[in-house]
Amino acid sequence: MISIDDLYKLNKAGIDFSAHLFDGNYILSSKEVLEYVKDPELLEAKKHGVDLADWKKWKDHCKNPCCQALTKKGKPCKGYVKKLSLQDFIKKGCSVYCGIHEHTGSSRTITKRKKPRDTYTKKMIARVNNTVLSEEEMLMLVRETGLLDPKDRDFEGCAITAIRIFNSDEDKAFSITFRMRALALLVKEGIPGWTGLEQPDGAIMTHKAIFIAAGIEPLIGRGRELVFDRKAFLRRVFQLAKNLASAKPSVDNSPT
Repeated sequence: MISIDDLYKLNKAGIDFSAHLFDGNYILSSKEVLEYVKDPELLEAKKHGVDLADWKKWKDHCKNPCCQALTKKGKPCKGYVKKLSLQDFIKKGCSVYCGIHEHTGSSRTITKRKKPRDTYTKKMIARVNNTVLSEEEMLMLVRETGLLDPKDRDFEGCAITAIRIFNSDEDKAFSITFRMRALALLVKEGIPGWTGLEQPDGAIMTHKAIFIAAGIEPLIGRGRELVFDRKAFLRRVFQLAKNLASAKPSVDNSPT
């Protein structure tokens, strides 16, 4: 077996040693060559100044960037997340979450808030309102959520469905989840003339102007919830309904 002395002599003779590590090629010293042969990952972590465990987690993140939160059923979310640099990954505590779980946590994993709630809420509202959804996108989520077991049609069930549908667009998944939540709260209060009676499976027949409005109307903060301003929302619905090419408001059989 070649010794460190032999490697040192070769190095002194002008021979450089290089190795292809996970994130690129590196010039190695004589001592590092032996360390690389013994444990490549340990050397990689050492050269980046991080613990081996954190280095392995970052490599896994790079190979499969997905949400690490657990759902209330204890299953991995696996929603899409953007690939982070090693430095940013370490700053986040080696735990990365999708747009939904980053703000709401899950039944087993909750991200700590480091900023005051008012600033946090304002950023959430801005993020939701900066992304509008089309009627087709809103109804797509309604239909997919309607296929779930009634007991799973809660906020988390809606969020997971949104992440699956808009896997490559985190902002849309985030926005539509909170828009549907705000719509559900409004429908629960009652919107006479625009919604029908609740069906045995929990579905409520709703005029399609409601879904169009829910996709574009800005949300506001009220207590711990993001909601629609009722008066502004209904004004929007009325105007949209007038613009629809139907003499009589039609009723959509999609559940909220």
